[in-house]
Amino acid sequence: MRFAARFAATASVCALALAASPPANAHPHVFVDAKTEIVFDANGRIAAVRHIWQFDEAFTSYATLNLDADNNGELTDAELAPLAKTNVESLQEFDFFTYLTIGSRKIAILPPTEYFLQFHGQRLTLFYTLPLSEPATVDAPAELEVFDPEYFVAFTFVTDNPAALDGAPAGCTTTFQPPGELDMQTMAVLGQIPMDQRAIPDDLMQAASVLANVITVSCPQAAAVAPDPPPAPVQPRPKPASPFGVGTSDAPSGAWLRGPLGPFFLWVGRTQAEFYKALTGTFAGIKADGRAAWLLLGLSFLYGIFHAAGPGHGKAVITSYLFATGESVRRGVAISFASAFAQAVTAIAIVTVAAVVFRAAAETMTIATQWIEIASYALIAIVGLWLLWTQTFGGGHSHRHHHHDEAGDHGHEHGDEGHDGDHDHAAVRPSRAGVIPAILSVGMRPCSGAIIVLVFALSQGMYAVGVGSTLVMAVGTGVTVAVLATLAVTAKGFAVQLAGADSVVAYRAVRGLEIAAAALVLLLGIVLLGGVLATGLPG
Repeated sequence: MRFAARFAATASVCALALAASPPANAHPHVFVDAKTEIVFDANGRIAAVRHIWQFDEAFTSYATLNLDADNNGELTDAELAPLAKTNVESLQEFDFFTYLTIGSRKIAILPPTEYFLQFHGQRLTLFYTLPLSEPATVDAPAELEVFDPEYFVAFTFVTDNPAALDGAPAGCTTTFQPPGELDMQTMAVLGQIPMDQRAIPDDLMQAASVLANVITVSCPQAAAVAPDPPPAPVQPRPKPASPFGVGTSDAPSGAWLRGPLGPFFLWVGRTQAEFYKALTGTFAGIKADGRAAWLLLGLSFLYGIFHAAGPGHGKAVITSYLFATGESVRRGVAISFASAFAQAVTAIAIVTVAAVVFRAAAETMTIATQWIEIASYALIAIVGLWLLWTQTFGGGHSHRHHHHDEAGDHGHEHGDEGHDGDHDHAAVRPSRAGVIPAILSVGMRPCSGAIIVLVFALSQGMYAVGVGSTLVMAVGTGVTVAVLATLAVTAKGFAVQLAGADSVVAYRAVRGLEIAAAALVLLLGIVLLGGVLATGLPG
């Protein structure tokens, strides 16, 4: 019996870990085709970095939502000027995704002095120039890295002359190295960072540097000349007290997610990104051939499956709730699909009300979404607190005592005193009053990918198709979450059955895991809420 009880506890832990652990997957939502120019001054020193970034059509539709003030179908420089200003101001908080070093020196970059946006061919292009704090002599190879360490933005440099030199001395050359592939552990951690987090720890930054597009500039003649006094090195960014637990230099990021499933999770991440790009690309085909709508729905379903298999707190909340409350498999599946459809309906409601009814711009819709996100995190914490309270104070168990024979083959009746004899332990479950808050805590936070797809569909005059795509995404998401929930509930039931209903050890182990699951929901809500509030309130 002890072996069975231990096995039961182990099985339950594995089921809970499977549901709550985030897979290794970071998911870009913005795709940029880029090229860069390194600008030299009259003295042969690097003076500025000039970027040209063209955004994908889906993000372009989102960014330019309702900016056409005169409704003439064109976006003028005046209409795009406020968006350009917002772009560069926002990019400053992320170091413009641009990092320059010469030898061992970090070179400081100032905000752009000139910038503008152009809209052409359904795509938005940002032009801007970043001056250096001081012109820098290339007395050692200069390395310019362009990348988003959090992998929300994926940069792809053009193949034809990705990095040019403007006004460089004779003999200067440039080479370009495209990004590599993230390892499993780093992808897992990056996938848990929200797009608005301003800084990440230095060790995670280093691990994510494999994403960098690296431009190397060498000027042999400048290296042979006595260099200018080096500028003061840029102080590294302070390490934030990260509420997401992404690690510090003392603990390698992602070390907790090693294991044989790593290659599978890595494949999930790549496949999800491919489905996302295919989704937006299919809308153009629908105009030419209506039958392509079926392809869109199929891609939406698969995207929903892989999206739910990627990082996110929804699976952890739902499966932990089911584990703590002891719901049946049938109700677990119902709750999984209900949360998935609630998420889809929220995305549809936000876009319909903000973009269609009030014709709000993307910035307004983003702020509204962020407030909804804060409310969802607060609700997760409330659900976790309720679960923990009912499991520790409102729960308990009942003893249904009965006669049993001992070695002397004589019967006797136990009183209410504690003992380790055979018990029929029946845990008092929390009421089902918390099921709707649990569903809403997950469902009221919309998927950013679904919102971008909806806005893109609206821009293409196919909003109904976008709504259908979003609902089909919810079906795919519900399938994945339901499978995980079923595994958790079934594993727990199997473990209890294997250990035996009368096993005191098994009862205590499962009871402890139920309390741990409730505590996990509370902790997750506190961490998520604290993390988003640490960056400041929206607006």
